[in-house]
Amino acid sequence: MALQGRCLSARERAIVAGLADAMAAPEPPLPPVADTDAVDAVDAWLARAPALNRIGLRAGLRLVGAGGFAQSDRAARTRRLRRIERSPLRDLIRVLAGIIVIAYFGDDRAMAVLGYHPEANLDRARRLIAEEARVG
Repeated sequence: MALQGRCLSARERAIVAGLADAMAAPEPPLPPVADTDAVDAVDAWLARAPALNRIGLRAGLRLVGAGGFAQSDRAARTRRLRRIERSPLRDLIRVLAGIIVIAYFGDDRAMAVLGYHPEANLDRARRLIAEEARVG
């Protein structure tokens, strides 16, 4: 899927990738974050968000990502997120987690590994709609 966005800076994109890796914690057979469109999906979502939300979430990304977060390993990022979850910033982490985890698991490859095939569901829905139209 071609996602349009590009409101995030390279640094913010790296923070989103680090958050996605720590929050979704993909292990094979799930694809690594870099092999998904998760960061592009977050970028596209933020590009379409109201300006105030976009500004606030980008500031939140920078706050969470301060101090080399994106360059840390998963264990260090996870420990940091757990500390933040026990702070007044816990709601920020919850919002970011909701957006980022949905973006990761919304990737076609991740969905396929989990057994979800959207095209098959669309085909089934189209058949049901056509059958209902013949019956009704």
